[in-house]
Amino acid sequence: MIDESKLRKIQITEGSLANNYFNVATILDLFPSGAIGGSSKASEGRQLYILTDMGQRFRTDIAGDKGVFRNRGEGGVADFFRGRFVDGDTVYIYRISDYEYFLSKTMDLIEAKYG
Repeated sequence: MIDESKLRKIQITEGSLANNYFNVATILDLFPSGAIGGSSKASEGRQLYILTDMGQRFRTDIAGDKGVFRNRGEGGVADFFRGRFVDGDTVYIYRISDYEYFLSKTMDLIEAKYG
């Protein structure tokens, strides 16, 4: 059984898909404050290590002014989204450790890996 205190879910919107982001502002309690940076790359927070259900790995901080993972391009959120999500889908985010997280489209894989 997974530790529910380490799990959050985010609903994907059309804006998320069009601009390669999902809003983590409502779940900032899941992340260490050191990972939350300022509004520009010059004021980045400490990097988070992100693993995905597709075997992808990337690093990012959280842009504090927008509440999104800063690495939205190729090799980041854009690759995670690519052709897999529609408006209203859910992304599950599981904290492995303070600076390591697992993203998945389904709970099944999180339960299998970390339950």
